[in-house]
Amino acid sequence: MVDAPPSSSSNFPADRRPLLERLRAVGAAVPHLPLADLPTPLGELVLDDGCSFWLKNDGAAAPVYGGNKARKLEWLLAEAQAQGASTVRTTGAIGSNHCVATAIHASRVALRTELVQTPQPLSDHVRLNILALSCFAQRMTLVGSYRGVAPAMAWARLTDRFRRQRTYPIPMGGSSVTGTLGYVNAALEFAEQRARIGSTERLRIYLAAGTCGTLAGLVVGLELAEVAAELVGVRVVDEAVTNEGVVRELVAGTWARLEALGLKRPAARVTWTLRHDGFGDGYGIGTPAGAAAQAELTRHGLKTEATYTAKAAAVMLADLRGGRAPAQATVFWHTLNSQPLLAALPHDALTRVPAAYKRFFEVSR
Repeated sequence: MVDAPPSSSSNFPADRRPLLERLRAVGAAVPHLPLADLPTPLGELVLDDGCSFWLKNDGAAAPVYGGNKARKLEWLLAEAQAQGASTVRTTGAIGSNHCVATAIHASRVALRTELVQTPQPLSDHVRLNILALSCFAQRMTLVGSYRGVAPAMAWARLTDRFRRQRTYPIPMGGSSVTGTLGYVNAALEFAEQRARIGSTERLRIYLAAGTCGTLAGLVVGLELAEVAAELVGVRVVDEAVTNEGVVRELVAGTWARLEALGLKRPAARVTWTLRHDGFGDGYGIGTPAGAAAQAELTRHGLKTEATYTAKAAAVMLADLRGGRAPAQATVFWHTLNSQPLLAALPHDALTRVPAAYKRFFEVSR
């Protein structure tokens, strides 16, 4: 069975996040907001055929909207406030979970959200995210393709000067060095739960890899915690965005920041790899293996979706059933929000959809 999420507010108050504790021990401080309910649960999930794995479930990591982005935003939004920003601006596709998380959590701390977005294949999940953004974001700009993002962002920065608006930029997926600190903290949290697994085998942890901040943060955090592990990031975004160079740069940048703050890097015990065999025909396009994994995990109470988590789960399950993953030491790090987003939206959400986005709700004749 899937472990239930914590029912109380944060079990690690702001001053007890494991990373904050380590920084405080060396006399360092980093801006932080306690947005997430932590720690998230770790439990074993056994499927019908006896195949089992350990589930680190970040689905309910925060009220209203959980998932991996809540962890990153604890550090990103705190830095925005520390820099005196009134607005955050980020980018992603129209179904971007990152954009939704940013808009929702920014509203919790009185920050405005502006977005530059690109189209993607439509699904119910994508449309729900558009509805949420229409309710929580203050400005939504739709461009025709990824090539249009940079010019739109440049124009927005120019208009900031005329509006006298101080804006904090958040990269796609929240995957800056600052955002990556959220998963350094997550890895230290996991290290405190590690004894539950019991196996003495080297851990293998699977997760969806998009903009790579979650993967990079876990690499750094597990190294810091001296937990022997192999991380497997399953690529779910085009290779121009998700690649080994991005991971290496984030790992190096995050360690440089932590070392500058006074933390020492232990001898490496963590390895990582990017898997490209689960991506399929493109971003936002489901795969047969992903659909099968999604249906199977749904029967066992774990919500996934076709773009990210189902593809990662499919690769993990194929490895487990093919004897290519350690049967007692495999972990699936679940990064999808499991909070009931629709229930958080006002009844008139559809009327708030900007004109440029209304076509995504048109019924074809």
